[in-house]
Amino acid sequence: MADGALRITLGVYAAAKLAAKARALGVSPEDLAAALLGQELFDREDFTWINGDPRIQTSA
Repeated sequence: MADGALRITLGVYAAAKLAAKARALGVSPEDLAAALLGQELFDREDFTWINGDPRIQTSA
């Protein structure tokens, strides 16, 4: 398997929902799945935030 490549099998319902949402957004189901997985797996603690953690509000 190539770096970054992943093969998954979706159930009928999930595949249909993914296809419908991708079609509505004008992207391929593969691109939408990659974007959704990337968002779900993103962990803010893995990064150093130059101006501080954006989740923490500071008073001006």
